[in-house]
Amino acid sequence: MIFVSLQEAFDISSWGPLEWASQAIGLVALFFLSFSFLQKSRKGILIFQLCGASSWCINMLLLNAVAGVVLNVISVTRAIIFLFGEKSDWARHWCWAPILSFAYFAAGVLSYFMGDGWTAALPCFALILSTFSFVITDPFKIRLINLFCCPFWFVYQLIHGNPTGMMNEIICITSVIIGIISIDIIAKRKNKSYIEEKLDN
Repeated sequence: MIFVSLQEAFDISSWGPLEWASQAIGLVALFFLSFSFLQKSRKGILIFQLCGASSWCINMLLLNAVAGVVLNVISVTRAIIFLFGEKSDWARHWCWAPILSFAYFAAGVLSYFMGDGWTAALPCFALILSTFSFVITDPFKIRLINLFCCPFWFVYQLIHGNPTGMMNEIICITSVIIGIISIDIIAKRKNKSYIEEKLDN
């Protein structure tokens, strides 16, 4: 079943203008989301996530992936709220995580009845999980939690025959792992050693 889906997803001979346009926009989204997890600050991650979600929204609209469109619209809203949270008290309120999670859940239920079926649960669960990760200020924990979100999106993209979407999830997983190793482990270890050396001197 998966083998057939992969064949269909990468069979570009049957693509029309909409498919080509969606994949071009998907590449833009892929760029933003892939590099989002390599940002050193929470704000940097959110800015790249905002650009990526906006691009994916258009990509999935062209593919008629209902759940993907609705959920990415909420993701754009989420990124804007959390970005405002950097400076505004109203956007830092604890209620935003449960409100956005409920919005994702409601969108998933709606998408189920609009034709996505059970597949709507996959991105819905991933986005609820990632929403609570963005409440955290530590970029390492944000990266770690989002590592577990990518497989759910990958299966959804696979079922809807979206090759750039599948590539995005593979690259995002790789990006998260690279970010954890290079920024959260190696860089912090070097910085700690540098500080200890200065203190000793």
